[in-house]
Amino acid sequence: FAKYVLLVDKSKRKLFVFERDNESLKLKEELPTDIGKKSGNKTKRDDHRTPEGIYFFEQILTQPEIPFETYGSQAFTTNYPNIFDKLNGKTGSGIWLHSIPDSVPLTRGSRGCVVVRNKEIKNLGKYIELKQTPIIIYDELNFVTKKEHDIQREQMSQYIEEWRQAWESSNFEKYQNFY
Repeated sequence: FAKYVLLVDKSKRKLFVFERDNESLKLKEELPTDIGKKSGNKTKRDDHRTPEGIYFFEQILTQPEIPFETYGSQAFTTNYPNIFDKLNGKTGSGIWLHSIPDSVPLTRGSRGCVVVRNKEIKNLGKYIELKQTPIIIYDELNFVTKKEHDIQREQMSQYIEEWRQAWESSNFEKYQNFY
């Protein structure tokens, strides 16, 4: 697993960087971000929406490979569409984490990319290991406390164990109730 994970909350237009330390996460950065001009989950090429899901960074692009006016000083390409997107018939490409010049408003709306300021993209580079660091994009993130997480984790573990026991004991009625 990667040491860092980037999370994007589209509703709040925020990008979070978390550092993983065994089972705990530590917030390292919280940055304003721009997203696609249209709300919702990306489904097709040129719909100007930012996809929702888990993606990985594939390559770094810098000047003069990319036009500064559009992509700023640096861009990280992602693997959109991933296998799950393709299975769901989603199309499109070129979904990146990139920057924009300071003269461009961070609220202009992108063609689907996640966008930050130039100074921030350079800083984010220290957290990104190509093909390993994920960027997780959701419409809205709901953070819970460690205590709430532990309670939910225990409840889920108990549920799975009861499901397993019903299956192993061939208790079809109890097993069927899980569905």
